[in-house]
Amino acid sequence: MAGDFISKFLCGGQYISRSQLPSPALCARIAAPDTGISAALPRDHNNPLIQVIWHLCFTAIAGVILGGMAGVSSIKDRPLGEQQMTIEEAITSRKSVRAFTDTPVPRDTVHRILEIAQRAPSGTNTQPWHVHVAAGAVRNAIVAEAYEMFQKGETDSYAAHDYYPDVWTDTHQDRRRQVGWDLYGLLGIQKGDREGSKRQAARNYLLFDAPVGIFVTTDAYLCRGSWFDVGMYVQTIMLAARAEGLHTCPQASWIVTPGPVRRHLKIPDDQALVVGIALGHEDENAIENTLVSERADVKDIAHFHGF
Repeated sequence: MAGDFISKFLCGGQYISRSQLPSPALCARIAAPDTGISAALPRDHNNPLIQVIWHLCFTAIAGVILGGMAGVSSIKDRPLGEQQMTIEEAITSRKSVRAFTDTPVPRDTVHRILEIAQRAPSGTNTQPWHVHVAAGAVRNAIVAEAYEMFQKGETDSYAAHDYYPDVWTDTHQDRRRQVGWDLYGLLGIQKGDREGSKRQAARNYLLFDAPVGIFVTTDAYLCRGSWFDVGMYVQTIMLAARAEGLHTCPQASWIVTPGPVRRHLKIPDDQALVVGIALGHEDENAIENTLVSERADVKDIAHFHGF
């Protein structure tokens, strides 16, 4: 309130938003004889010395206020990857991107994302995750082999890895089918088009053209509680990526083609592969990236007690 009052006082009786950058016109108004500092002076002070003192004092205050305003506003004008995104914006803008550009993601950026993700919670601070990042030739070797495995029908089943059930309940199966048909509808893949469905499914093993693949593992002896912890870590990675202006796609598909991932990333046998994450810049021209998957209403999933 004090800052707002002084901003109004200095600017000819008009409020200036804290989020506005001080323009040359604004600075000129502050110094103007009839609308700026001089307008704030008592009209009965004709002593030139008094007027000079007032001018110097208020100019100093103006500099402090406008400097602060510039600091706040400069956030908006930073490149996308440097903006301070709110947690709500990061969560609501996160989506599974299924088409990326070939724009490289620097190692320093990935490191920064993982550094932030290290603050993810875990039971008794066990931090039960390992992360293996693939780019360049290593990434290309993994996707080439996995893509070929899929095309030859050499993938495992999810049930074999105790990852997904063989049979789903109606609620979960309906949701799976809905998002699948919503995606296929955008891509023009009709029901019964097995070739089109296979072609789209195969893109999983290309990381949807993302330049970086992040593969998260956990120690194989650990149980459900630790996998829950790893889930929180993965979500934190994806939100940190949004803060960098990047997008992701968490992929279970790598669970059924573990060979190339383990071999090229030298993942030891005592680590279980949890998920692969495609990381990169969204292809904003790809129709599949316009998909917004449905979510159940809170009233259908929340049970409030004692309110």
